[in-house]
Amino acid sequence: MIDMPGLLQLQIFRTDCAVQISLHGELDIYSSKDLESTLRDIEPDTDLILLDLSNLDFMDCAGLRTIVEANSRARRRGANLRLVKGPQRVQRVFVLTQLDQHLEFVEPRTDFLPVARTF
Repeated sequence: MIDMPGLLQLQIFRTDCAVQISLHGELDIYSSKDLESTLRDIEPDTDLILLDLSNLDFMDCAGLRTIVEANSRARRRGANLRLVKGPQRVQRVFVLTQLDQHLEFVEPRTDFLPVARTF
């Protein structure tokens, strides 16, 4: 991956019924549409989506909205959205909005197989 400020890179890993999306860079008003599009593409065939926020440098309210809406869609269809905690500056957004009490945070997983898609 190339380190370019302001960009969001997504790495997608898959098992039979689960997908992990690792986010790198900034999830903001400009890049949240990329995550939204990716999530909508994989949601119909996925029982579990794991968003790994551990490599995010920044997240604003547009990124937060994208995650909250994805969680709502998952619940409506009986699926799960889980999050791997981000760095303190990212995690602070969840704490300040008290969404850390409503979203499910889990430990990182390493049993996913890479898919040939990096954005």
